[in-house]
Amino acid sequence: MKRTRIEKGDMTGDNHYGNSWQFTCIADCKELLLHIYDSERQELNTIDMTPYQVGGQVYSVKVSGVDMRDKYYRFEADGRLCSDGYERGIYPLRDWNTQTDEKDVFYRAVSPDMGKDRYPQIPQHEVIAYQLHVRGFTKHESSKVKYPGTFAGIAEKIRHFQNLGINQLILMPAYEFDEIDPKTGKLNYWGFSKSARYFMPKAAYAASEPEKEFADLVRKLHAKGIEVVMQFYFPQGTNAFMIGECLSFWHQAYHVDGFWLIGEQIPARYLMTHPLLTSAKLYLEHAEALDEASPIVNRNVVLTGTGFLKDIRRYLKSDADTLQPFTYPMRTHPKPMQALNYISNFNEFSLRDLVTYDFKHNEDNLEMNRDGSSNNYSWNCGEEGPSRKQGVLKLRRQQMFNAVAMLLLAQGTPMILAGDEWGQTRRGNNNPYCQDNEISWLNWKTDRTGRMLLDFTRQMIAFRKLHPVLHMKEPLRLMDYRACSYPDLSYHGEQAWYPQFQENVRHIGMLLCGKYARTKDRKEDQSLYLAFNMHWEDKEFGLPALPKGRKWECVIDPASQAQESYQEKFTLKGRSLIVLVG
Repeated sequence: MKRTRIEKGDMTGDNHYGNSWQFTCIADCKELLLHIYDSERQELNTIDMTPYQVGGQVYSVKVSGVDMRDKYYRFEADGRLCSDGYERGIYPLRDWNTQTDEKDVFYRAVSPDMGKDRYPQIPQHEVIAYQLHVRGFTKHESSKVKYPGTFAGIAEKIRHFQNLGINQLILMPAYEFDEIDPKTGKLNYWGFSKSARYFMPKAAYAASEPEKEFADLVRKLHAKGIEVVMQFYFPQGTNAFMIGECLSFWHQAYHVDGFWLIGEQIPARYLMTHPLLTSAKLYLEHAEALDEASPIVNRNVVLTGTGFLKDIRRYLKSDADTLQPFTYPMRTHPKPMQALNYISNFNEFSLRDLVTYDFKHNEDNLEMNRDGSSNNYSWNCGEEGPSRKQGVLKLRRQQMFNAVAMLLLAQGTPMILAGDEWGQTRRGNNNPYCQDNEISWLNWKTDRTGRMLLDFTRQMIAFRKLHPVLHMKEPLRLMDYRACSYPDLSYHGEQAWYPQFQENVRHIGMLLCGKYARTKDRKEDQSLYLAFNMHWEDKEFGLPALPKGRKWECVIDPASQAQESYQEKFTLKGRSLIVLVG
């Protein structure tokens, strides 16, 4: 350490620059010391950072002549060990559901090696998203992975994502957080914690060094054309500058493609104009109006509200006066942003539970079933909970098929909750935030219905990708703005071109004109007619005429109605849908 050279740093965080290492700490103190330790945690040197005040409470030094890759450090402010939350790596690595005394904690200057990795940069309107919990995704023994409940376990399942057609993973909190609530002692399985170290991959989610394992996962996913989006929870009062630094770090150091931000006061405008985040996707619950003239505004902003979920679920269960609320989110997204569409989320009923339970069943959370939303817009199809009645089971299967089809036929970005592709159940628990068990872990063993649903989900994803008219970059206008005799989208009822939106009507036909979309080989897409009937009775539909030489052919029919031809009129069974190609 005799040849160590020290100079003032210029950035927040602990970073590696060639043969120099930068250490930055935010502290309100009179004296700040940096202690450096060898690989055995024996102190090598102490550096007084007090003279190196960058501004305010920020102290930063750049140290040359020492390789920190096998060493550790700690900060001491006015005689007490401290942490400012910007540290990149930690020792000892903490296992799941364990505590570590702060006096035993050392930090590591981590610089992940991403090699020649490149961001896939998938256009948002072409994204098929898939949300998962890192631990729960492969923790169940049925996953048959070598390292269950880890980043490596996810990497072992990349073939599943490819077979399904997924091109974006959304990870629930995968940074270091305290899974034990200090006030109640209760487990925080999800990770939306007020006590977090935002710059570290979670050690308990790794079978080896977490930084290397997480970087390896991102590289492997990118190599297969799959993006990575991370969910972050920032509680009220979190410093906006720190949020920007955090997201910039993950985006640059680990090549994370985007972020789903949850919290009471997310600085949306600041993040959308952050110069280091303009290429990152930002998933926001609310976004201020964008200045389209500004060249630095992030164009990859996605709204994540629950409007789609509510409207689709109500229409699916045949509520009255739901046709118009259903058709709006099916056709639109807020320009210049996109909407994230989902029918299930981590804090909602899973798809199978949506058609199995009328009421939440959160008794296992030990809160007398008072937690979680009571407005699930669900329907048990005639019997609460598991059933052996063939009529009930058949209807539930049909309703799950209907929900998947609605999700993947809608404009905007679809998101599938992990396990919904084969009908995973959480036993009616719509708020399993404290359930680190088979309620939340995915069971990869599927029954006959699960296998059928998995095949249908694959089919629907492939069909969506085949037809760009289903995922337009620009919002549909319901106008013939290309003077081709057809608007981009039109609605139809029992007579073609005459839709009915009365309160008691629950069926509608939608014609998407293929002339407004181009396939990858620059050809016109085919026209699609989507017919939905969520009434319990059969309904008649009127078909618009196609140009001469073309006819309607049924390509999606989950209820197996098997009509021979579709001409001017056809009948659709209750609670079913079909897709016709012109």
